[in-house]
Amino acid sequence: MQIEIYKAREAEIKKFGDKLNEEYMKGNLFKIAKQMVRKIKMLLEVDACNGRDGKIVVDHTRIKQVWKKSFQKLLHGRI
Repeated sequence: MQIEIYKAREAEIKKFGDKLNEEYMKGNLFKIAKQMVRKIKMLLEVDACNGRDGKIVVDHTRIKQVWKKSFQKLLHGRI
């Protein structure tokens, strides 16, 4: 099973490298890089989360507090 995963990953990496090389030759490398950054930012943005009381939190300051408390409890072994 791991061999198939490794082969699939290697094939995707090669395909991605070939695509980047092709875009570089066309002069579009920075365009592709900007698109990748935009996609990554979209994945990392958090618009809401559940608080300890189960209510949905949408305020960005409060979201950071909820995440901070959750990680502190995980790091200190308290759940």
